[in-house]
Amino acid sequence: MNTALDAQTVNHPYAPIKSLLDLKGMVLLMGVDQTKNFSIHYAEHLAGRKQFTRWGVSAEGTLECNPFPGCPDGFNKINIHIETLKHQITIADQIWQAYPLQDFISVTTELLKKDPFSLLCNRLKCERCNAVRNSIAN
Repeated sequence: MNTALDAQTVNHPYAPIKSLLDLKGMVLLMGVDQTKNFSIHYAEHLAGRKQFTRWGVSAEGTLECNPFPGCPDGFNKINIHIETLKHQITIADQIWQAYPLQDFISVTTELLKKDPFSLLCNRLKCERCNAVRNSIAN
């Protein structure tokens, strides 16, 4: 399964998710909630959501890292829309959830296209979510 990880580069941070989509993979959340689900960032990208640019220092010098994902703090709002996709068990007092990735990405992308504000966080001073709000309003 290293193929998915090997596909990732600074300019293609979502390549592992795309690889898993091509393989008809699953999202598995083990004891964490949707705020840790990186595939939602890929759905944002597919839906045309504003992405960010970051810079990193490497052995080759300063690199532009684009696209860079936004704030995940509102991602739990997706739960009501994906309930029928969820497979859940409890192991050692932790909830494990699995979702078919293709369906998950499809539902999430469509939600974001219909309501681009839907998965933004509610913190008034969140710079990343406010930048997205401003890009949608303009």
